[in-house]
Amino acid sequence: MNLKKLKYFRVVAQELNFGHAAAKLYVDQSSLSRAIQSLESRLGMSLFERHLRQLKLTEHGHMLLQETNQIFYLIDSINHRINMAKQKQLHIIELAISPNIDGYRVAELLRIYQEHYPQTQLNIHEASYQNILYGLKSGQYHFALSLHKPSQESDALVFKHLWQEKLIALLCERHPLVSLPEVSLEDIKQYPFISFQPDTLLHKIIYNTAFSPSTTRFVQSYSVLQSLVMAGYGISLVTETMYHNMQSQHIVTRHIVPALLVDTYLIYQQHWETQCEQIIAIKKLVNVFITRCL
Repeated sequence: MNLKKLKYFRVVAQELNFGHAAAKLYVDQSSLSRAIQSLESRLGMSLFERHLRQLKLTEHGHMLLQETNQIFYLIDSINHRINMAKQKQLHIIELAISPNIDGYRVAELLRIYQEHYPQTQLNIHEASYQNILYGLKSGQYHFALSLHKPSQESDALVFKHLWQEKLIALLCERHPLVSLPEVSLEDIKQYPFISFQPDTLLHKIIYNTAFSPSTTRFVQSYSVLQSLVMAGYGISLVTETMYHNMQSQHIVTRHIVPALLVDTYLIYQQHWETQCEQIIAIKKLVNVFITRCL
């Protein structure tokens, strides 16, 4: 299978007529027919139902057309980005963000940066902490935002502290701990707990404090976490910013003693091999983040 045959198939699937498709592709009709037959033979399935001069896509044909459209959409997107980079000297930067980070503050920083450097295209990737470190070292990402600084730093990476937040406890209005002005982890672990997935940094920060609740229910989104807390299914811990950006009706908060702090860091490579324009743009972005947060 090659792109040329996929292109032929796509046009025939759109036209449902070999003559029209051949004219559109500027090829001989018999050559086009042989190419489609070769593709069907290669795949081991029929892509078209042939009734006299009428064509109709088979179920497999519809499936291949969807996949083919995605392939050519990706190719068109890549070509567009390359042309933009050539014509407008567009800088493309890959930014990785760990889950559970303060999205509102990040959004504001990205908005400010886009205003200052409109010729920079930021591609945003959500990634686990281990994938972030690997991606930075391998060059997949230019820099990343992560919830906390690791215990052992890498010589190849720089960690710039951006901001710090406290974790607070979320409880439903009917929860027994509402009667306390403050709560400790010892208080919380006596009750069912609602946590983000174990591969998220926020979960690891909480459980690194030797916290072992009676039962834990894992969720992936803020909305589900909020709903379960409101319904009385358990207690959860979130940052203050997360709470302020929630629909907090029927949820009660309590400060934790001693306080649990979450740090957000900007991480990037310490040494760049070249001083090209793209790297200069990355350094400008680093400076914007640090200036706005520190």
